[in-house]
Amino acid sequence: MPFPHACSPGYVHTVLSCLTLLFGAVKAADYHVATDGSDGNTGTRELPFASIHQAQRKAEPGDTVYIRGGTYHMRESDIARNDGRIACLIALDKSGRKDRPIRYFASPGERPVFDCSKVTPDGLRVSAFRIYGSWIHLKGLEITGVRVNSRGHTQSISVDNLGNHNIFEQLSMHDSEAI
Repeated sequence: MPFPHACSPGYVHTVLSCLTLLFGAVKAADYHVATDGSDGNTGTRELPFASIHQAQRKAEPGDTVYIRGGTYHMRESDIARNDGRIACLIALDKSGRKDRPIRYFASPGERPVFDCSKVTPDGLRVSAFRIYGSWIHLKGLEITGVRVNSRGHTQSISVDNLGNHNIFEQLSMHDSEAI
């Protein structure tokens, strides 16, 4: 037995820790979304996606989705989820991790504006961004024109957080109806 210590719990733990550090340090990816993008693109700065939905499909914990400046004119065809009560335009349901959140940031020096004023589904509340996932970070977005489309006790929602440990930073929400 040339290496009797090779199977000791301490040795195994050390080897596994080193492998985790070596292979766990995978570089996070950056994806880009732009008003003139296409969801058939690769999501690079030169070939951006058109929608946050497509970027979310590709994003993994630790990745950053950069949203280019310009006005994103939201339409009823953009509704991602409809539960019969709330029509949600952008549903972020993929979670990051404590040490690797998924980031949705305005591109540096740019201001993406989500204009929801044309989204008026009959009898439904509207939520522009509905966060189902956890460990998500939104930064630098402007959301405007979210409408109330039902009668009675109702509201519109610019950002609705149903997840945990999410960060909302430098968001501008204005000219909407209700909340």
